[in-house]
Amino acid sequence: MAPAPRPKSLKDKVQALEKQLEEANASRRAAENDLQEARETIERQATALAAASTSAGGSGHSDTDPHSHAYDGNDENGGQVEDLIPRPEVEAGKRICIQAAMGIDRKAYKRIQRTVRQLVPVVGLDWRLDFRLQDAEKLGKLYRLAVKAHAVLGRYKNNWATAELLKMYLQNARGHARKMGYLEPAVQKGSNRRRRV
Repeated sequence: MAPAPRPKSLKDKVQALEKQLEEANASRRAAENDLQEARETIERQATALAAASTSAGGSGHSDTDPHSHAYDGNDENGGQVEDLIPRPEVEAGKRICIQAAMGIDRKAYKRIQRTVRQLVPVVGLDWRLDFRLQDAEKLGKLYRLAVKAHAVLGRYKNNWATAELLKMYLQNARGHARKMGYLEPAVQKGSNRRRRV
């Protein structure tokens, strides 16, 4: 029987592992730089998208039309035309009819809904998490970009309309992922049963 090959000395193994670690760290730093560049590119594209959406939605609308993308809630002299619209009161467990509460037509509502959906990955929100678990800074960034894209969103107190659209999107995305088997079913609070979503 042939003798087993003699293992390298411990010192050689440590040196090899240190070299691998250096290479992995260099690779990680390069990936972090690439990721940062990608985020900056996405931010520039989101800003351009917001500007393009605003300019595209402006044709045929008056600057003081509350349904126009260019509406900012101010009159020509910079004075406030109306107060911010508060979130409607609803019974616990009931849903808000967002479009009706916003007071906008279906076409404008769909444009705003699409923008909110597109901004989720741009700002880095995790669609797998409930709205209440999202990072506050990322939410604020989404609100600012949404108002930049659709100035009418600035009319709603504490960004409630944008928040409701976002909640609806996150809930629907998670429900679809569960239905398709991408996510585990949600567990109801205070129960060992899994909830169907």
